[in-house]
Amino acid sequence: FSKYPDLMDVMSTVGARYHAGDRDGAVEAFLNELAGPDFEDRISPSVPDGWRERFKSELDVVLQFEAPAMSEWSFSRADAAHITCPVLNMTGGRSQPYFREVHELLKEWFPHAENVVIPDVNHYMFDTNPRECADQLANFFARHPISK
Repeated sequence: FSKYPDLMDVMSTVGARYHAGDRDGAVEAFLNELAGPDFEDRISPSVPDGWRERFKSELDVVLQFEAPAMSEWSFSRADAAHITCPVLNMTGGRSQPYFREVHELLKEWFPHAENVVIPDVNHYMFDTNPRECADQLANFFARHPISK
């Protein structure tokens, strides 16, 4: 995370609200950044009712385990060089600059990757355009079936 100050600022805000007991505010700040200011309208039609409550209940996992693990993760170009299986590198056309930067970096690290930009969505592409994401995944796995 430290390489991306904008993301650090958001996670700091999310963490402060979470530690103050404001789970609604933490979810709001998180989704506003990662899914966009219109997240409610864009996510709600494609996910089951009660999604916000489930998200609030998962904040402990996200903030106590996932976020710290991502901060400590040290995957490198050398690690990527060991991966020879097919790779699908997807991002949203409206993703934040730091996610677009990671998408471009993965293009370099995985020259054999299939690179896809889902138009008119951001990082929450699976929740805001599930049909296009599912089509991309189905197409990829049809061409690269998982085998033993």
